[in-house]
Amino acid sequence: MRRDIWTFTAAPHGTPLKLARWGHYGTPVLLYPSAGADCLEVERLGLIDSLAALIEAGRLKIYSPDGAAARAWLTRAGGVRERAGAQQAYLARVQAELVPQIRRDCESPAIEIVAAGAALGAASALASLLTDPQAFRAALTLSGVFERLGCVRGPLERHARPQAELPGVAALLAASPPRVRQRRVLLVAGLGDYEQPGETERTAALLGAQGVSSRVELWGTDSPHGFGSWRRMLPRYLAELL
Repeated sequence: MRRDIWTFTAAPHGTPLKLARWGHYGTPVLLYPSAGADCLEVERLGLIDSLAALIEAGRLKIYSPDGAAARAWLTRAGGVRERAGAQQAYLARVQAELVPQIRRDCESPAIEIVAAGAALGAASALASLLTDPQAFRAALTLSGVFERLGCVRGPLERHARPQAELPGVAALLAASPPRVRQRRVLLVAGLGDYEQPGETERTAALLGAQGVSSRVELWGTDSPHGFGSWRRMLPRYLAELL
């Protein structure tokens, strides 16, 4: 399967950001790494293989960036304000550098992208849709880590408020562009070991309170938090969004 990698360096002293691509034709999907890994995590851990039939059939093209923003949350670097700032800067680079590259690669200046991710990548996928619904038409989150380490507050807040609780996100969603209410959100989680389905359900409730349509599906206790579950979930739900 063909794979290409691009490297972007934000001026004047930006950290390089890589973007990998698999496939030749189809709906573009921006698939975030699960926990701050590099752009090839999705290949090493079998997600690309799980999507091979859809890729080879020309139904989708997978793009995956380095997951640099999640590293600040995982390492607890700096305070909440600094971590939120790193997340916001990362999303700004997605809009300014990665979205245009995906559109150039697809030879369509207005093609709409599906955002997807698991665990911490799910938070980035949802934040991408909420902050740029002109570019992203749907989001698929698998086993989303939305609350721990401030991962809801970080991607979505315009101003990091360390004392803010989860319900405060509703006010932030209210400031999202109106078009976000025309977009699709699929929130999927398991009930197995290390899963936190309550985070998915509470996030869906917050979205619904602001008129953002979403659907929650919970898999059984045989679906723990990990790539084995995500390899089964990802092709099924991406196929719905193509």
